[in-house]
Amino acid sequence: MNQVRIFRVLVAAQIGLVVLAIAASVRLEKTLPEALRAYLRAQQDAPLTSKDAVLAAAGIPLLAAMVVAWIALLRFWRIGPWFYLATTVAGIVLALATGPSVTTAIETTLDTTSSLIAGAIIAMAFFSDVAARFRANIMTPP
Repeated sequence: MNQVRIFRVLVAAQIGLVVLAIAASVRLEKTLPEALRAYLRAQQDAPLTSKDAVLAAAGIPLLAAMVVAWIALLRFWRIGPWFYLATTVAGIVLALATGPSVTTAIETTLDTTSSLIAGAIIAMAFFSDVAARFRANIMTPP
């Protein structure tokens, strides 16, 4: 398998993992122990703070930016690697700002695998033969 194909498979895999992680966080919350579900309910029922509003205001556009970054990577737009790197770093900063979180083992596994793939995507986009595709801005058919 050539590097471009591996790169595209990695981007597609990350997209799938993010979708699965979001679905897992919604669907598997009921599998958590009662004490953790009670904590989550208390967090959800608490009045909205300015910190929550800022995090939501940053998180929604960041998710949209990540979708644009994936498209830029798949289409080999010149700005793609840098935009993807910026959205990945912004996502890490946002995750740090959210504070403690409660997740299931499946969700954690999906998130961790997505992070590993993000590292591989960044490495390939900047330091492999794939990087030349971004510099040359060669458009390829899907």
